[in-house]
Order: sequence, then C-alpha cells, then structure tokens
Amino acid sequence: MNAYELKQVSAMIKSLENTFMERLRQMERSYLDALKGFGIIDDEKMWTEKQVCEKYGIDRKTMYNYRKMELIPFTRKGERGKIYYLPADVRAASNI
Repeated sequence: MNAYELKQVSAMIKSLENTFMERLRQMERSYLDALKGFGIIDDEKMWTEKQVCEKYGIDRKTMYNYRKMELIPFTRKGERGKIYYLPADVRAASNI
C-alpha cells in the first residue's frame, strides 16, 4: 500500500469513527429522554461540571481527563453541549 492509499484508508476510518460517535450520541440522547419520561433521571438532580469540581476539589482539566479516559460517565445537553453528571456516577468514580 502506498502513501496515497494509506491516506485514503485513514480518511475513511476517520469518517466511520465520526459517524459512529454521532450515532452513539443520538442513542444516548434517546435513552436519557426515555429515562426522563419515567422519572428515573431528573435534570435538577444532575450536577454541572463546576459543581463536581467544587464539591470534590478538583480542577476542570482533571474532569476533562477523566472523561477522556472514560473514568466517569457524563451527559451533554443543549446546543453548546454543557456537561452534566449524575451524582451516583460521581460518587462511584470519586475513588479515582
């Protein structure tokens, strides 16, 4: 495989990854919406990143790293994708 072909394959893989991640986000939104319908998830009880950082004395960069390493589940909401955490998830991950 020459460099041009490798570049094409790499671009196709990246495109597939982007498509997969978008579908995953759509499924997450659908799942959370379904849970809200049954009263399982209450937006008012979710914590913002700022609240988690203040409560546990960690900085936002650390929270970013935890998300990147998939050590703590989170949800993005709204057009700007504000990040929220379920208190139970934060407590479970607090021993990180």
